[in-house]
Order: sequence, then structure tokens, then C-alpha cells
Amino acid sequence: MNTNRSLRVLIAVFFCWALTAIGLLTLVLRYGEGLAPRTWQVLLLWTFVCTGIFILLRFFAPKADLLLSATALSLSGLSVVFLQRLDLQRFELAAALNTPAPQPMALLQLLWILLGGVGAVLIVRFLSLRSVSRRPMFLGLAAVVLLLMPLLPFGLEINGARLWVRLGEIQFQPGEFGKVFFALFLGVYLSRFGLFAQFSSQRRLGFLVPPMRQFGPALATLLLVAVILIFERDLGTALLLVLLFVAVSTVATARFALTAAAAGLVVIGGWLAANLFGHVARRFEAWLSPFDSPDDAGYQILQSIFGLSAGGIFGEGLGSGSPNLVPFAASDFILSVIGEEAGYAGLLAILGIFAVLIGRALKVALSCTGPAQQLIAFSLTSLLVIQMFLVAAGVTRVLPLTGLTTPFLSYGGSSMLACWLIVGLLLKLSNDSSSSKSPAVPVMDDATMVLGQKTQSKS
Repeated sequence: MNTNRSLRVLIAVFFCWALTAIGLLTLVLRYGEGLAPRTWQVLLLWTFVCTGIFILLRFFAPKADLLLSATALSLSGLSVVFLQRLDLQRFELAAALNTPAPQPMALLQLLWILLGGVGAVLIVRFLSLRSVSRRPMFLGLAAVVLLLMPLLPFGLEINGARLWVRLGEIQFQPGEFGKVFFALFLGVYLSRFGLFAQFSSQRRLGFLVPPMRQFGPALATLLLVAVILIFERDLGTALLLVLLFVAVSTVATARFALTAAAAGLVVIGGWLAANLFGHVARRFEAWLSPFDSPDDAGYQILQSIFGLSAGGIFGEGLGSGSPNLVPFAASDFILSVIGEEAGYAGLLAILGIFAVLIGRALKVALSCTGPAQQLIAFSLTSLLVIQMFLVAAGVTRVLPLTGLTTPFLSYGGSSMLACWLIVGLLLKLSNDSSSSKSPAVPVMDDATMVLGQKTQSKS
């Protein structure tokens, strides 16, 4: 059995390494000898990062879901390929203009992947889910504090939104981690009262509504988070967390009144935001009629659509497109870069890898030993799914642009570390559920106690 698993580990390592290596070797051939050393350096570091993370997971998380970590690492490696492609074009331009070489994004992304992988291993090795699940309100408080940090004096406003924090030489987005803590809070807290809500809901306007005494704190936390994000002008994250709340609370309580109420709130909130905030109005304008302002509000989405159209089915080839024409190509519009150079086929293949990751995460949720673990896994998985949907819908003009990053693919330390934090938590759940000695976290105590009291009073 150990031999079979070791063989599967070797196959997974080779697949993850080869997928990125093929892309990097293609760039070596495309850009020739002048820029080849930079790409060889990235390939060497990728080999170290890929094998190092798998070795650590093999020793410290021997029973964790192997395919889950492999798909996460594959997506992270593909982000390095397309960031290196953007880097090489920037290096060419700098050489032509005789200006200093820009900061290499691919090398920094490799650093974030390495730190994220090590962090995931530390979570599996040392985190106690029992301790985390005992105080759900601390998770909610941590989410609020992290989302509130950009409004403090050391916060930074960039491109109309106050999302960044600078501490000395370090600059990061605490909201990326706040989203993960909010997902943890929903999973732990709603698992306590989900069963109670299913038996104690009252009918209001034709819908079964959960009792506010137990359900209110979660709703109040969501409203507080939404108000903070409105002041930060980060309405994309606000929409993401509202949809996450709807998904998790609907599964926890089996009450679809929440879905109907949230749909109304999203519509009303979107209308108010478009009328109160200029940058939101510009996004709606760009979404509804981008050709009316092709050089202004509609420029970003038009360049994204033109890039996807130029790529066609099989793409223009790695290194042959013009992704530099798309603003924020490395972060907000990385899917447009992939679509232009790898085509719809390549884009669907990458989304297929992401779908496998989601499928394995849902399998982790189904295999967990207790309701808290199950709902935590579902909440974390839903966070990734909703964020990917909003980003993909934005760059293809199905929905307005939200400014969210693409999970595992966009450039940025905060985004990559937050994604690997989610992976680490899912691997922890997977490793524990595969161990016969891992007891279920007793999260239904409050709900069971209340239901027991109601049963006794009736008898």
C-alpha cells in the first residue's frame, strides 16, 4: 500500500513539474538566447519548489488528499508560466528603451508559492480544529479586524479602493485573509445552529425563516463586514461574502428564504452602489455599453474581449499575443492573457484543473467525520468557486468587473498565500478524516442542548 502511494506521489510530482516546465521551455524557444537565462532560472527554482512542497506533504500529511494538493500546485505553477511570459515582454521593452529591468513577477510568485506550501504543511502538522471550533466568534472578530485594517492610518488607497496596508517595507491586502476567516466563521458558527434552525424555523411571507436569536449573530457579522467593505469601496469582496453567506447558510439550515432575501439585497445594493460611488458607476457603464467609451470606462473590458477573440479556440501561442495591451494583465485579467495565448481550449483545460480541485475539496467535505468539519470544508470550497465565477464572468462581460483576483493564477502574495491557506485547511480536514483516531469536533452542542430542552418541555 505504501509502495502504491509513493508511486502516486511521484506521478503527481512529475505531472505538476512537467506542466509548468513545458510552458517555460516554450518561452525559452520563443524568446531565444538573450532572455533564456532568466527562464532557466525560473525553471530551476520551480523544480525546487515543486519537489520541496511534495516532500513536506508526504512526510507531514501522509493521509491528506494527494490530488487536491497536486491540482493546487499545478494551477500555481501555470501562474508562474504566464507571469514569466509577461516578464519577458517587459524585459524586452526595458532593453529597447534602455531603462532598468522591472521587478520579476514570476520569481516573486515562486516565493509566495513556496511560503504558501510551507504554511499549508504547518497547518496540517500543528493546527487543532477542535480549538478553532470552540470559539467561532473569535473567527468572526478576526475577519472583521482584517477587513478593517485598510481603514486605519497605515492603510493605502490604490485605484479608488482602500484595500492595502503598509507596515514598514511590507505591503499586503489583509482582506484576502479576512475572507478566509469569514468562511471559517460561517462554517463553525452555522454548524452549531443549523440543526436547530431546521426544526425551529417560522413561516414568514410563505418562507420558513430561521430564528433570529440563533441566526442573528452570523447575519450581524455579515452586515458589519459589508459596511466596512463599502467604506473601503471594495464592493467585489462585499458581493463575494454575501454570496458565500447565502450558500453556507442555505446548506446549514435548508431554508431557501435566505437565498431569496439575499438576491433582493444584491440587486438593491448594486443599484445603490452604482448611484453612490463613481467607480462602481463606471464599472456598470463599462459592462452595459463599453463601446460608448472605448478609451475610458470601457477600455479594460474591451481589451479583455479583444484578447479572448484574438486567441480563438487554440490561441495565438505562448509568447505570440499582445497581453500588454490589457490593463492589470498579471492580476485582474490573467484569464484574458491565458485565453489569448492558449485559446479557449487552454482556458477550459485550466478551468478543468480547477474543477478537479473543487471536486476533491467537496469529497473532503463529504468524508469528514463531523458536521463542523463538513461545513468548514464546504464554506472554504464555496469561497473559491464563487470567486472564480465572479472573475471569469467579469472578464467575459457576463457580469460587471469586481476587481477580485483569480484563485491560484493572479499575481500577488496576499492572494496566493490566502489560497494556500485554504488548501492547508482542506488538507488538514482530509488528513484527519483519513485517520481512524481523529474524533469529530463536537460543534452541535448548543443546538442539541436547545432541541433537547424543547423536547423535554413538550413532554
